Amino acid sequence: MLRGTEKGIAKTTAGPHKGLVAAGVRDDLACLIGEIMIKIWSPRWHDRVVLIAKYKVKETNEIEFTKTPSLDGTYKLSGETIRSYPLETNGKIPCYAVPLDVVLGTEND
Repeated sequence: MLRGTEKGIAKTTAGPHKGLVAAGVRDDLACLIGEIMIKIWSPRWHDRVVLIAKYKVKETNEIEFTKTPSLDGTYKLSGETIRSYPLETNGKIPCYAVPLDVVLGTEND
């Protein structure tokens, strides 16, 4: 059983993992309603592509670049738009290769 705290972090209150913090609870709840914030360090600059992990794509996706100061703000893309681009790998997992111009054209205010 999970018990929430004021910062959106949950602690277990029963079972073998009692007292451990479940850090991804807020993201798990967002997945259930079909909306998620996808955090990406930076785009792949040499061909101006953003690799978005296949398993993270939901119906509504907000993208935030965490290590690229020139790309501040959030960008909203539908799952249908992301899935229309080809799958590549980042070396470990399958990712959609979305052109950077498509992502930048969808900035939220």
